[in-house]
Amino acid sequence: MNLLRAIILRLLMLAVFAALFAVCLYCWDAPEKDAGELTEMQHSLDLHRQFCRRLYLQIRQTQQELNAIPFFRADLRIVKTAELRSQELLYDEAQTRYYAAKNTLENARAGMADRSGDYWRKYLIPALWAGISALILLPVLLKILLYCLVAPLVEICPPAKRAPEEDEKEKALQFTPGAAVLDVTLEPGTSLFLRSGDWGKKRSGVLAGTRFMWSWKYPLVSFAAGLCELVEMIPEDGKTGTVTVASPEPDFFVAKIDLNGTGVVIRPHFLAGFSGEVKIRTRWSFYPHDLLSGRIRQIILSGSGSLLVTGAWGVEEAVPAEGQDWRIEDGLLLGYSTGAEYSLCRTETFWHYFRGQTTLFDRRIRRGIFFTQNNRQDFRKNGGTFLERTANALLNGIGGLLGF
Repeated sequence: MNLLRAIILRLLMLAVFAALFAVCLYCWDAPEKDAGELTEMQHSLDLHRQFCRRLYLQIRQTQQELNAIPFFRADLRIVKTAELRSQELLYDEAQTRYYAAKNTLENARAGMADRSGDYWRKYLIPALWAGISALILLPVLLKILLYCLVAPLVEICPPAKRAPEEDEKEKALQFTPGAAVLDVTLEPGTSLFLRSGDWGKKRSGVLAGTRFMWSWKYPLVSFAAGLCELVEMIPEDGKTGTVTVASPEPDFFVAKIDLNGTGVVIRPHFLAGFSGEVKIRTRWSFYPHDLLSGRIRQIILSGSGSLLVTGAWGVEEAVPAEGQDWRIEDGLLLGYSTGAEYSLCRTETFWHYFRGQTTLFDRRIRRGIFFTQNNRQDFRKNGGTFLERTANALLNGIGGLLGF
């Protein structure tokens, strides 16, 4: 849901920026068009002035020729006088056109000055105010829309249900509650794989090696989940080894899940390690609750081995009884059994959701086994610039879609 909200918000912001860009482009382009028209009018006025100048010079030359004709040549004087009159009429008409063009140019310049202020006053300034208001109000309106319209529709959708035959298999799961330090016993012939780092520095009767990839069948899953360059713990020949597993972070606890032939859906970045035969497979789920929570691809771990999961301030097992309706924040859910039944429900505290202190949806769990932590692992990671938070939100959303 966070990914969907981030995409919608970015698209709305992009639309606002596009509208502002169009208004700014219009406000800059319109004065340029007016300036082009003024240039054409000035060029036309210059042509009128040159034409009037040429007519004036022709009239002066005709008058000189008329004065040079002898008085007794009345026929020539009549012809030249008629030519002078036609030139004067043409000159008067050209002068009229010249002054009309000059007045038009002056009016256009005055109008352009007024329109230039109108463009800013009528278009650009209101558009800027509208854009700033939209950028401020869009996140608010989007959150209100999601809380008041989308979330109630999601609540009435039927819950996500799995195959009924998986209920009996869940009884074989064994859970060891989370602790700051967890001792893992390795029987001869078994191996323990831990993340690289300070996870299992204390050990007895164990040899250490390197496993570069958790599953070569799923190299992208292993790499994206950070399950590469693992430390492999192998008991010495014929001996039982012990490894003390502790998280490098003091407020992270480690728990153990013994699969015993069953399967669980676990987000891989909660895994600290695994031992025994653990198989990995994926499935796609298109229930409305999985679609809106961004968990359409689920990574299932099954087999006869054990999983070591880590969570903030503790890892616990939640098994709802018949008729019980548990609610848990989505960020606290580490995983669940393959036969679990769950749905999304709207968070009850609008103000905390509005302030970004909690998510829009909680998980409502009705049947199955769920593994939870007591605090979000990202509770300290709210800093960073706007671009960093945006990139983290998108990457986390995409990782959630792919099951990480």
